[in-house]
Amino acid sequence: MVKAIFFDVDGTLLRFNEETIPDSILESLHCLKSNGIKVFVASGRSYAQIKRVTDFPFDGFVASNGALGIDAHGKVLYKSSIPYIDLFNLVQYLESRPSAFCISYMTEEGVFANDINELLEHHYSLIHIPLPEKRPLLELLRSKVFQLTAYITPEQEKTIIDNIMVNCVATRWHDDFADINNQRYNKATGVAFWLRYYGIGKRDTMAFGDGGNDIEMLKYVKYGVAMGNARQEVKDIAYHVTAEVEEAGVVQALKYFNLLQEEDGLITL
Repeated sequence: MVKAIFFDVDGTLLRFNEETIPDSILESLHCLKSNGIKVFVASGRSYAQIKRVTDFPFDGFVASNGALGIDAHGKVLYKSSIPYIDLFNLVQYLESRPSAFCISYMTEEGVFANDINELLEHHYSLIHIPLPEKRPLLELLRSKVFQLTAYITPEQEKTIIDNIMVNCVATRWHDDFADINNQRYNKATGVAFWLRYYGIGKRDTMAFGDGGNDIEMLKYVKYGVAMGNARQEVKDIAYHVTAEVEEAGVVQALKYFNLLQEEDGLITL
């Protein structure tokens, strides 16, 4: 019996050409909650960026790819930052190569960047959020950083993770950039936190996603659902592949698993 479902946002609940989650999806989420199923967000977005697209009463949030666990009232219940030594090494690397690449990063104060380039602008326009505030590179060392996004090639990513930020892991949901987090935390560890918090077993869980940052989560839950628009490596590990986000893949999968009926009533697995 499914008791908890975790949803990625961009490319899963939210279409890339829209700024808010469609009403049809929200209605389905309300139906799930009305039948006692816990509903969560698990996103690479910050909490503030999640709240920009919906005020739906989720039961909890896994934000910044698992770096933050936030309850329904906005209270931070756990947080994990990138080790200072990794940030220090990155600053040294970029100071010696001023034009190497652009980064944006999430702190408790907000989202910032060392520079604004075309790749960063495209990323932020893709998910309809304001550009980060530009700050000097050394500011990266003055706050706890929960997630860093580097606008780099896969080859550059390997160099950074293997030699510079060795206590971190990189994941991609777009070819132009990689999200970098503390290697001890990801969306799956965020899911595990909420299952302990509510006393729910793994056998009673489901998750939806489309990007490389969703793989660990989809592997962790009982029913991992990949969107039709997901990267191939995500589809390869999924329990089930549904339709694309443009075709309301979430709703189709909920019906496939008999969690949502045509008349919007719910039954359990």
